[in-house]
Amino acid sequence: CTASAGPVDTGGKGVLDALDKFVPPSCDKAALRILGLSLAGWNAIASLILAAAALRCALARD
Repeated sequence: CTASAGPVDTGGKGVLDALDKFVPPSCDKAALRILGLSLAGWNAIASLILAAAALRCALARD
């Protein structure tokens, strides 16, 4: 969402012309989706599965 500014090559043109060509990434869309879920969604699913496994192991009796 926040783009770091690097060196701007104006190629002999003005700085404003060079800035018009730069398009920062969108903040409201996921950069990558796998099977319809963003990486944050997959992280939540994996965390829930691991938490359930840890709870099951913690409550298991030998």
